[in-house]
Amino acid sequence: MKKFNKAVIIGVGQIGASLGLNLTGRRMAREVIGIGRNPKNLREAIRTGAIHRVGNVGELSLLGKNDLVILATPVRAIVDYFKKLSNKPLVIDVGSTKGGIVREGKRRSLRFIGCHPIAGTEKAGASAGDKNVFRGNLCIVTPTKASNSDVRKIEAFWKSLGAKVVVMEVHRHDQIFAAVSHLPHAAAFGLMTAVARLVRFPRDAQFIFSSLKGMTRIAASPAEMWCDIFLENRNSILVGLGHFLLELKRLKTLIAAGESRPLLRYIEKARKIRLGFPK
Repeated sequence: MKKFNKAVIIGVGQIGASLGLNLTGRRMAREVIGIGRNPKNLREAIRTGAIHRVGNVGELSLLGKNDLVILATPVRAIVDYFKKLSNKPLVIDVGSTKGGIVREGKRRSLRFIGCHPIAGTEKAGASAGDKNVFRGNLCIVTPTKASNSDVRKIEAFWKSLGAKVVVMEVHRHDQIFAAVSHLPHAAAFGLMTAVARLVRFPRDAQFIFSSLKGMTRIAASPAEMWCDIFLENRNSILVGLGHFLLELKRLKTLIAAGESRPLLRYIEKARKIRLGFPK
C-alpha cells in the first residue's frame, strides 16, 4: 500500500539512501526521486535501488499534498531548501540539530516535522545505505502545534521502518544531543588530532590498538556534516565542551599530584557511571 505519491530525497547519503531503499522496496511511494550535488553518488543510488531517478531542484515547487520531501543534507543546507518548497508537500529532515531548522520551517508555514533517527555509522554515501539501519533504533520527532495534524502519519512512517519513536520538545532535543552525541564527536576529533602530534603516522600505525580505535571511530565521520552540526548547535555544544575541559583539567591535576587515592576515586566514579548504561 502506497503512503505517498512522490518521495523526494535531497541528499542521498547513508541515511537518505537507507530511507530510499525502504521507500522503493516496500513500495511506499509511486516514485522515489533523488536530488544531490554528486552525480556519481546519485548513479550509485539508482544502481542500488535507493531511488528510481535523479530529479532537480525545480521540481520541488511542483510537489503536491500527497508527496513527501526528505531533507538529508548537512543541517545548515536544510533551510536553503525550505526556500524552494511550497506549503503543500509533507517535509521532514533527518538532522541531529533541531532548533534553528524547526523555527525556520514554522516561519515559512511549511508542513514540516523535524526528525532525528539515531542510526547510521561513520560511513558516507549511497553505497552505505542499509534498509535495516532504523530497525530497533530510536527516532526523535519534534513537532510543533502547526504540524500536529501530520504527526501521526510521520510516527507511523518511522515505526513501519522498525524505529522506536520518541516525541520531544525542540530545545530539550538539542541540549541532550549536544551532550550524548555532539560532545563525543568533538572529543574524538580533538583526541585524534592530539594523538597525531605524539605519534607518527603511518610509520607507527602498527601500535594502534583497540583503545584508540574505539575512542576515535567516529572521528572518521563526514567533515562537512559535523562542521554544520557544531555551528548550528554551538551554544549547547560550548556548554558541554566547558564541562569536558573542566574534567580534563581536574584529571590532569590528580595525575600531576601523584597520589593514588583521589585519582582512584575519580576513575571509579566514571567507571560506575559507565557500567550503569542500559544494555
